[in-house]
Amino acid sequence: MPSSPLPSFRLRHAVAAARLPQGGGRLGIGMRLALGFGLVLALFAGTTAYAVLQMRAMERNMAAAVHAHAEIAARAGAMRSSIDDIYLNALLLVLSTQREDIDFHQGLVEQSRGLYQLARSELMSLTHGGQDIPGLAGALGGLAQAEGVLQELERSIRSRVDAVRGQGDVEPDLAVIDQFAGTMRARVEQWAKAVDPIVKATTTAGRERQAHASAAAALAQSVQVLASVLAILGGALAAWSIARGVTRPIGEAVRVAERVAQGDLSLVIPRGGRDETGALLDALARMQASLGALVREVRDAAHSIQDASTDVSSGNNDLSQRTEHAASQLQRTAGSVDQLSGAVRQSAQSAHAADDLARNAALAAEQGGQVVVQAVQSMQDIAMQSRKIADIIGLIEGIAFQTNILALNAAVEAARAGEQGRGFAVVAGEVRSLAHRSDAAAKDIKLLIQSSVASVVSGSALVHDAGQKMEGIVAGVRQVTAAIHEITHAAASQSVGIDEVAQAMNGMDQSTQQNAALVEQSAAAAQSLQSQAQRLSHVVAAFQLADGAARR
Repeated sequence: MPSSPLPSFRLRHAVAAARLPQGGGRLGIGMRLALGFGLVLALFAGTTAYAVLQMRAMERNMAAAVHAHAEIAARAGAMRSSIDDIYLNALLLVLSTQREDIDFHQGLVEQSRGLYQLARSELMSLTHGGQDIPGLAGALGGLAQAEGVLQELERSIRSRVDAVRGQGDVEPDLAVIDQFAGTMRARVEQWAKAVDPIVKATTTAGRERQAHASAAAALAQSVQVLASVLAILGGALAAWSIARGVTRPIGEAVRVAERVAQGDLSLVIPRGGRDETGALLDALARMQASLGALVREVRDAAHSIQDASTDVSSGNNDLSQRTEHAASQLQRTAGSVDQLSGAVRQSAQSAHAADDLARNAALAAEQGGQVVVQAVQSMQDIAMQSRKIADIIGLIEGIAFQTNILALNAAVEAARAGEQGRGFAVVAGEVRSLAHRSDAAAKDIKLLIQSSVASVVSGSALVHDAGQKMEGIVAGVRQVTAAIHEITHAAASQSVGIDEVAQAMNGMDQSTQQNAALVEQSAAAAQSLQSQAQRLSHVVAAFQLADGAARR
């Protein structure tokens, strides 16, 4: 009996039923995903921008504080040096007996005074008159009071100059010399010490600015942490909302698909929403209805064919089906085993190559660790040598100070010696000048050495940390190398076993194909009709329709 063709209008109905509905008032899955993750990305971008701006502002403030402190310290040092030069040249002027020497030292006093006034005006400009730095106004007031000794020095200088102009060469005034060596010297030292509170106030202000910068950095970190927490919570909320809106309809669709796969076409599918998941449920409902109509048509045709052909070819048909099924399964299994064998061989080759790369990486990591250890030792040696240099600079400062005192005493003694000590006084002045320059140079070198030591200590800590990280990397690479070696060995063993299985499957496939050929030859006449009826019966029996038809 020929099989009845399927109605073409039902096929067209099935195709039309699979179309998704157009439009919808709710947000789609793609839009919800874009909004959720866009919110998280926007929060992270804002946090990053805020942190970058805060770090740049802190960097600018720190650089400005360091530059201002260095400039103020330099002007204070210039003021102290000018004070020493003013006193020294004033003392030499008082000790001098000839007009040429007096005029020479008077010029040096005026020059030193000009340098002092220049440094003082620059200091006032940098500090805005002491208004920007707490405590600096008081320090400047103390300096102004201590500067009163400058007027007394000028009166002594004018008195000495007037005496020389009226009389020519004169004898040293011992009273004035004693005054310079006694009370005048003490007041000049107080004048010089009055500069120290300025440096101290500036240093304190710099530390306060550093503390404010640290507080700003801590605030920026707190804001960044808070924003990160908000981003995480927002992302989690968005993910939960999206997952909740997607998993429920998808789960319902999966349940429907499983029931259809089991052959149950009687399930009532609920109507979905207006997004993609709702469209999926509606499409499944229409597909189920179309499939039910198609199954009814096939069931009727299959029953008619099966009733007419069952008695003729039941025995040969059963044998033919079992043989063909076994041959098909063996053939697919053999092909799968061949593919698996090739994949395992490729995996074994890749694992072997990865083993070689891991060994090379382990060797390179160990060599890098040794280099980092040597770098740490070198940084420690540099720091030790820098500290020794700083100690030597301190010794040089002490020698310069002692030399300055000795030169001053020698100048006083030369002044008392009169004309016989004039040459010795000049030499003492030069020695004192050299001592001042040596002391200034030693202080500059000491500052540079201290900065270098701080940099070396910081670098040593960083290199030491890098060494510890490198040791961890070396240990991890060793573990990876051992794991890859084990994988390589296991892959080689699996490749051998799968090759043996593939050979056995190929042999079984050949035997089964020969058996199938014999069965087909013995039941060629009945197989054509019975195979069509049997396939249709199996297909129809797998479905349960809404009208209550049971499986056969």
